Amino acid sequence: MEGGHAGTADGTGGIRGDGRMIELMGLLENMKMEHLRASLDSLCEQASKRQLSYREPLTEALRAEWQVRRLKGMEMRL
Repeated sequence: MEGGHAGTADGTGGIRGDGRMIELMGLLENMKMEHLRASLDSLCEQASKRQLSYREPLTEALRAEWQVRRLKGMEMRL
């Protein structure tokens, strides 16, 4: 998988965490959230470094997706 998500079998939950990431990526693909899917690794990394609650990065991610969709809609109307 892109982004270097290699699971670990040492009992720390690495494989389970990767399974959740795979599921999340699949859901984003099904929901046609291409921008969010492409930037998910970066958003998760930033949230971890800044020790944010889940609400802040989720809001930022959805805002970015909405902005991309809005811009695409405007471009199509021109």
